[in-house]
Amino acid sequence: MGPQECSSRASALRHSEFVSLERLGRGPTIYEIRFACIFSRYHRRKADIAAMNTPEPESQARPAGTWGFLTNHAHVLLCISRDPRSRARDIAEQVGITERATQRILAELIGEGYVTRTKAGRRNHYEINPRGHLRHPVLRDLSIEPLMEALNRDG
Repeated sequence: MGPQECSSRASALRHSEFVSLERLGRGPTIYEIRFACIFSRYHRRKADIAAMNTPEPESQARPAGTWGFLTNHAHVLLCISRDPRSRARDIAEQVGITERATQRILAELIGEGYVTRTKAGRRNHYEINPRGHLRHPVLRDLSIEPLMEALNRDG
């Protein structure tokens, strides 16, 4: 990038500083032009990074609020019931949590006996224990099978 190109971009982005230099009877030095060019590139990169971190609008609008009816554990169970050969990465993407959080939830579900894991080559195959009971004191007598059936029902 030559000085002229940088000068035109810098003067457009930092016009007020260069105008004040012209009032003093001199134009910007090459160092001032380079600084303005670097400064403008920094702010463009900063804006690009901010744009990358801005969440994309979801195609399916969620209700306003920060709470949901199901926990992440229930969402992971639901993903497994729909596709027992799902990878932790795929489950994490569907649930909206990190892959590490998904691995932790899977380990907890396996440890409590809600899910069994068997290796199928390099992949895992998960199987839900339908006789597992819900953990909440009010719902302890209910198994998870009717919940999974209700949530997997089409329509």
